[in-house]
Amino acid sequence: MGIKSKILIISDKNSSSPAIFGFINPRLILPKEVCDKVNYDELRYIILHEMAHLKRKDTIIGFIISILQILHWFNPILWYAFYKMRQDREVACDAFALSYIDSNDYTKYGYTIIKLLENHKRCNGICGVQCIVNDKHGLKRRITMISLFKKNSYKWSAIAIVLLILIGVVTLTNPKKNIVVTSNKQSNKLDNINKITKYDIKTNRFNGKMLIVPNSKKIVIGFNEESPSKVGKTTSEIAKENNAICAINAGGFTDDVSGKSAEVVLNPDSGYETRKPCGILIHNGEFVYNDDKGRKNEKIDIVGFSKRGKLIVGKYTLEELKNINIKEAVSFGPALIVDGNPVNILGDGGWGVAPRTAIGQRRDGSVLFLVIDGRGFKSMGATIKDVQDIMKKYGAVNASNLDGGTVSTMYYKDKVINKPCADKEKVVASTFMVLK
Repeated sequence: MGIKSKILIISDKNSSSPAIFGFINPRLILPKEVCDKVNYDELRYIILHEMAHLKRKDTIIGFIISILQILHWFNPILWYAFYKMRQDREVACDAFALSYIDSNDYTKYGYTIIKLLENHKRCNGICGVQCIVNDKHGLKRRITMISLFKKNSYKWSAIAIVLLILIGVVTLTNPKKNIVVTSNKQSNKLDNINKITKYDIKTNRFNGKMLIVPNSKKIVIGFNEESPSKVGKTTSEIAKENNAICAINAGGFTDDVSGKSAEVVLNPDSGYETRKPCGILIHNGEFVYNDDKGRKNEKIDIVGFSKRGKLIVGKYTLEELKNINIKEAVSFGPALIVDGNPVNILGDGGWGVAPRTAIGQRRDGSVLFLVIDGRGFKSMGATIKDVQDIMKKYGAVNASNLDGGTVSTMYYKDKVINKPCADKEKVVASTFMVLK
């Protein structure tokens, strides 16, 4: 069998059945009563069966099963699944042992199992066969499998057991991480090909929301269609006007009088009449706004989507944007990840801690909408480096920062789902939104 460990055999008058015990220094326990009643060949068959458990690492698998049963003690389906798994494990060990026995002795092996069970009416202490002693159907199946045994057939049972363990570990546990993600779905699978999935992002410094959008071709920019050069609508207002499923704020804006960022010049007395989008807005392949038509050869920060649905981030001239068939775009940055390569960020990015909005795209084409709350007691905000790390964690191959601060907003299912500054949604220059 290729077992190199030295196995100590212990004869014990107090035990009721053969058993393999331990996985670091394994011991084979043979009840004295069994040793007195079986002949040499029958004892060999029993030892082969127990060595099969050792070879297949069943003691370790049994330990994992016990942990999963403790974690999911309330789940009767899982208990039944592991009960059936133990039955299959015994069949697999029978098959493993039979592969080392001459085919003319298969019947003798079967009679040994029956003899062992006849001498041990109670199943509680029998390792390996305890699940079958009081289960006549299981015993019948086991004997039938022995009679039909073909060499190497045991390998398929081993594969099935490993798969079941992996399924239990992956889908039925929720290990903690530095960034804790909880889904509204029962599964943690991010790749949902039919629906947008919402996740909570939680750390000891900030909280946020993430939406996974499976179809990038449904993403367009939103803006004040009545007057693209004016800023006067919130993210939710733009989303509702376009019957969008979800939306996040996108590009920034400046004060038309001072030319400074609207984060610096709030200009509360004149409302929003002096605010205008910063840079460009491209919708359906057409420029709907350009704050400086003379910047033909100047590279500016761009976040947008090509006609094929690829997220485009980084610095481009207007001519370059036309050449790559850009369909939807706004001006903002900096880019965080470009073609799978994280952009080198010095320190925390130099923008401090604040509410953040970002967008990314994974290799499978799905798009990540991210908003981090800030300037509150429960969530101070995130750095640019924090945002980059989150995007890398969730597999983004292209990603960019979007306008943040007081305008960071995420809209989903007819309401704002994050917590904007001062619990009040602000007007925005543009949005990225998903149409129905």
